Amino acid sequence: MGIRRTILGLIVGLLMPSWVWAEVCHVANDVVPYNRTFHDDTGTVANPTSPVATLQITTDAGVDTYSALTTPVNINSETGRYGGEYPVGASPTYGTYIITMRGAVPTAKTVDLTARIFRVQAACPMPTYTQPSGFLAATFPSGTVANTTNITGGTITTATNLTNLPAITANWLTGAGIAASAFNGKGDWNIGKTGYSLTQAFPTNFASLSVTAGGLVDITQAAADKTWDTVLASHLTAGSTGAALNAAGAAGDPWSTALPGAYGAGTAGKIIGDNINATISSRSTYAGGDTAGTTTLLTRIPGVITPISIWDELESSATIAGSLGMKLRTMRR
Repeated sequence: MGIRRTILGLIVGLLMPSWVWAEVCHVANDVVPYNRTFHDDTGTVANPTSPVATLQITTDAGVDTYSALTTPVNINSETGRYGGEYPVGASPTYGTYIITMRGAVPTAKTVDLTARIFRVQAACPMPTYTQPSGFLAATFPSGTVANTTNITGGTITTATNLTNLPAITANWLTGAGIAASAFNGKGDWNIGKTGYSLTQAFPTNFASLSVTAGGLVDITQAAADKTWDTVLASHLTAGSTGAALNAAGAAGDPWSTALPGAYGAGTAGKIIGDNINATISSRSTYAGGDTAGTTTLLTRIPGVITPISIWDELESSATIAGSLGMKLRTMRR
């Protein structure tokens, strides 16, 4: 059986076009395309009737299994050309896969075509290449990028306009390979040099600043004095320290606050400011004598009232309910 399979494979290989062998190895989850062209008895391309496709899997142990594939379809609207795609499973059987197609062409002839032969493996081997002897010592035409003037025995002696360079390894670049003037005007490097000093312009009196161990700038007494001598009226933004100090100063000396000022309704400042709005002397003209009001009251008193006259009052005159005379009169009875 193994000999027959080998002979069949050789015959198929000789008869099949080269494109059938374009992909000889596949792995799990690959999609393998296949197609062939049907011909009638005269060799003319013809569309088959009821085409079918079959998959034969031959394991490395020589076990064959067969299964039907999806119905082949016409490819690219070409007469007679039919095929499809076979998806390799996630856990495939490893071995040789052969896809064949069958269909009836005119003259009622049934045609069998081998559409694809490939291997399914856990991993496809990479092709190997043996470099010809003396390849690196090849001589290129004069005047080209790579010629005998810069390649000798496989070694590049000179190169210009290099691109896509690999990473430079440690200590590859040395000072001897750099021109002394290469960095002139590029930052004026003085790393590792002596006899140089940095020049930097600083503000006036910058050297007088005192910095604490914690990194804070310690201001001088003169600077502190300037802070406290700052005019408060220039720093009254709502919520600022100046505004708070201004309000606190007014509270410390209330007699210097104008009334009613900004005091709201119901506050003492508002009441006093609205009601005591003139001098008290401008509101009274009493000089010690009778006024119009007191004169009217005195005219209503018939005579001088003395303690004795009260006790000489007749009992019959006490007629007002609740009066002291009425109560004495009632008690006596």
